[in-house]
Amino acid sequence: MFRTATAIIMNIVYGYTVANEDDAYIALAEACAQVLSHASVFGTYLVDYIPILKYVPSWIPGASFKRKAREWRLLASERIERPFKTVKENMVSETL
Repeated sequence: MFRTATAIIMNIVYGYTVANEDDAYIALAEACAQVLSHASVFGTYLVDYIPILKYVPSWIPGASFKRKAREWRLLASERIERPFKTVKENMVSETL
């Protein structure tokens, strides 16, 4: 069901047709969904209970939430940017 919903969204928004089960965009969407489900559980990290911890540097022991957030931010950014770049490249190549 998730794959079908993602395929429909990719087709409507980006004009991209999902080819098979091992599609890179589907894998990226699934990874983002897993991250979101993990991060949205309150109490997973100590910063949920002590908000001042969001100001500690990421190199301090116990600040793994900051390192994970950085990784997840890159993943989310890739999820947004990769299909957009593909559409942009396709538009440029079709106009030439």
